[in-house]
Amino acid sequence: MIYTVTLNPAIDLIVNSELHVGELNRAQSEEYVLGGKGILVSEAVKIFGAETTATGFLAGFTGDFLRGELTRKQIPNHFITADGITRVNVKVFSETSDMTQINLTGIRVTPVKFRELTRYLEENLTKEDTLVFSGSTAEGVSLNEFRDLCEIASRCAGKLVLDTSLEYIMASLDFHPWLVRPTVYELYDALSSRRQGYENDMIEQGKKLRRLGAKNVLMRDVRKATILVSEKGVYFGEPAETPVVSALGTSDAMIAAFILKYEETGDYGKATEWAMAAAAATSASADMPSLKEIEEALKDTGVVFAGGAE
Repeated sequence: MIYTVTLNPAIDLIVNSELHVGELNRAQSEEYVLGGKGILVSEAVKIFGAETTATGFLAGFTGDFLRGELTRKQIPNHFITADGITRVNVKVFSETSDMTQINLTGIRVTPVKFRELTRYLEENLTKEDTLVFSGSTAEGVSLNEFRDLCEIASRCAGKLVLDTSLEYIMASLDFHPWLVRPTVYELYDALSSRRQGYENDMIEQGKKLRRLGAKNVLMRDVRKATILVSEKGVYFGEPAETPVVSALGTSDAMIAAFILKYEETGDYGKATEWAMAAAAATSASADMPSLKEIEEALKDTGVVFAGGAE
């Protein structure tokens, strides 16, 4: 079972409109979809036909909408009901500019609600499970409390996966997460790299994270190449030229595909190929792709072994 924890879920309001600051803008189309990175990981896991449960915190009428969408998509979930209203994040797509995002703050989690989540995880996780923490943390969840969640995962689950801010990843490396996915820009800033996106720089940064405690580091550079610095060695994949419809959910599909294909094959190279294919298929789709679309993208995916582990 893959459990995903989304501490600060959202409804993503996808708007197609020309955007002119200071003026009235009218949308050509709009759509409300599931948001929150852990929820999207669970959605991708479901596409592969594997078992998942999404958990975290929801609140208000927007939280009710998210629960309804999860039920409609047959994604098992156990969210703690918090006070306030689950946030709505606005993503504006325009033909003349890059996507513009407005991400709201979201709910505040009280200590009582936080303990409800920790009890649920302690009572349900087993060593056969993988626990994925994805996305931003909620207001009210401190760095120490996040570490408490990682401690529970390291004690109760078989694998811990972190796809969150680099600050929280760095603070949790002593729990030896099985997989971390830092963003390229945060990684360069925190570890004093040149921030140029070159593969050798990425590999060195991944090796630093491994020395600090991570077992495997999965990254995409600014050109969308995929790099895995693993306990078995370094794997590199060059992306095929594919149309980009939306970047939403690409890293979440990567995480799901990597976990599931490694569990199936025990092969880091194959897991990286599937992660690349899932990301490519997701970016070429307005929604999460089908398994068939991911399999089609896999035909244009190639990963090479680029050196031994350190």
